[in-house]
Amino acid sequence: MSIPHESYTVLARKWRPQTFAQVIGQEHVTTTLQNAITQGRLGQGYLFIGTRGVGKTTIARILAKALNCLSAAEPTPTPCGTCANCIAIRDGACLDVMEIDGASNRGIEEIRRLRDSVAIAPVSARYKVYIIDEVHMLTKEAFNALLKTLEEPPPHVKFFFATTEPHKIPATILSRVQKHELRRVAWDALVAYLEKVAAAEGVTVERGALGVIARAGDGSVRDTLSVFDQVLALAAETITEAEVTALLGWTERETYFALHHALVAEDVAGALAIVQHVIERGRDPEQFILGLLDFLRSMLVVQHVTNPETVLEETAESLRALQDAAQRYTHEQLLYSMDVLLETLPRLAATEAKQTALELALLKIVRARRRVSLDSMLERLQALDGAATAVQPVLGEAPAAYQPARPAQPAAPAVVSPAAAAPAAIPPAAAAAPAAVPAVKVAPTAPAGPHGDATLAAAWKAWLAGVATADAKLHALIAAVMVADGGPDTLRMLVPHDAEMTWQSLAQKKTRERLGAEISRHVGRPVALEIVREQPPSTATAPLTRDDLVQRAKQEPLVQKALEIFGGEIIDVQE
Repeated sequence: MSIPHESYTVLARKWRPQTFAQVIGQEHVTTTLQNAITQGRLGQGYLFIGTRGVGKTTIARILAKALNCLSAAEPTPTPCGTCANCIAIRDGACLDVMEIDGASNRGIEEIRRLRDSVAIAPVSARYKVYIIDEVHMLTKEAFNALLKTLEEPPPHVKFFFATTEPHKIPATILSRVQKHELRRVAWDALVAYLEKVAAAEGVTVERGALGVIARAGDGSVRDTLSVFDQVLALAAETITEAEVTALLGWTERETYFALHHALVAEDVAGALAIVQHVIERGRDPEQFILGLLDFLRSMLVVQHVTNPETVLEETAESLRALQDAAQRYTHEQLLYSMDVLLETLPRLAATEAKQTALELALLKIVRARRRVSLDSMLERLQALDGAATAVQPVLGEAPAAYQPARPAQPAAPAVVSPAAAAPAAIPPAAAAAPAAVPAVKVAPTAPAGPHGDATLAAAWKAWLAGVATADAKLHALIAAVMVADGGPDTLRMLVPHDAEMTWQSLAQKKTRERLGAEISRHVGRPVALEIVREQPPSTATAPLTRDDLVQRAKQEPLVQKALEIFGGEIIDVQE
């Protein structure tokens, strides 16, 4: 076995930026530092915050080179990279630039030794630089030992800290340094960077494959280059997206599109076959659900964002396919499907039947295709409301005196003032032919002339019998009303407590005037109406059961029509 003359350098080290210009995705930090160097406004301490692999330690090293580069008489924003100091810092051999791992040098004794070395002048550089990585790992005592030195260090000393968890750093430390937050590198910036690396390495990689690699990097340049290093080991002439996806153990996007078509068609057998295929290929059900969640999220973004390419990590071709797929879902269906998958994830970790849990989630999503959105249901009910005016009264604003009163005693009925219900006295001539109220033609039940000898209750029954054939709608409205004499010229009307439609109709002035005119015309003299509503029975003594409520709801015309339209059933009824 031959030993190579030169050991291989991984891409993450080989392509590590050596100048501020080579750092990608962190222009807001590099520009600030370059301006500070140019203007001579360098602080004594800097804290670089960010997730893994975004350039915290790299920027600290470049800043150390900028302070100590020998190509300029003073600190420069563009270190040459070729002088003795730049090369020594790059190789980690500079005695004046010390990198300390905060996780393994976290105690007070290590910080005391650091504090003692601060007073020593630099050997060959302008500044002695201390770079402490993962500084949040230091103990509380170590931070306290560093406070005074950090606040007032010697002029030749600079402190550069890096951390992924700034909330663990004491406020006393944070107040003594300048903080710079590094962002996750954008997906399209990583893809462009990978294209540059691939061209320099002499390999051909499909753009779709580069997109998958960048997505696997999750905003980290180091992680992205590590994945790319692994992909290059395929040694293929052209590295395809399918090969990269298989190498990472992910499910191909085509599989999710195939599952999408099965869900849209409500093809349960097809969906279960896809799950079986995924499991047989050794894919992790949890990773499959995460990929499906990302797929559904992409469709949700496509539905609501004008320029989805600014949000999604997708190629132009993939975006077009997602836009076509998103048209087959409503907003509510996507949200419900994502909720189902999110609820399934913790179940997968708690059960051995992972395939069964995944299949149950997909069955719920298939059923979600039949779910009617709330907005759609409201629109259809509003249309139904307009079509059901024959059975539902139009509720106008009733006079204040005619509203059902709230009695102080539960047993006392709510009474409407007779004066508000009808005119105190209607002249016979006016009652016989009112101008604004249409008359109902009813055959007389007694000889012509005033029915002075008949009671008003008897006259009402005779008139109501004629109304049944002359005006069926009016008869249906008032048939349940019970009447009694309330005086010589007053008819007392008792509306049942459950006749809400009748009560609301009688609360309208037009309806009262019509009834008063018709009764007055029938008996041959002015009649006043006193309208009373029956007090509902006490629910404490006879509570309604669930079956009672369901049966009552089934009698409502609107509910009957809704059940007919939606083909549903009553699950529960609440008063």
